[in-house]
Amino acid sequence: MILIEEMLGDGAIPPDYKLWVFGGKVEIIQVDVTRFERHERAIYDRSWNKLPVSVSRPTTTGSGTIAPMQRPAPRQPSAKSQSQPLWTR
Repeated sequence: MILIEEMLGDGAIPPDYKLWVFGGKVEIIQVDVTRFERHERAIYDRSWNKLPVSVSRPTTTGSGTIAPMQRPAPRQPSAKSQSQPLWTR
């Protein structure tokens, strides 16, 4: 799916907000600004307290693309899980 939206504002690239969710709750907020100029990033907790951490960008293979991760081997279902439904009403 590709979603295209109209750019709002004065044409400047807006801040990019990433919400890191664990157990169904937002725990970390990542804010990236000036991504195409002087890329800056800040990390906050859910109460918007700035955290003293940094998150670096992953290294590339030199081709300009991130190296693909190896997919884990599929798990074999146990006999117990085969006999019980995944959910109940």
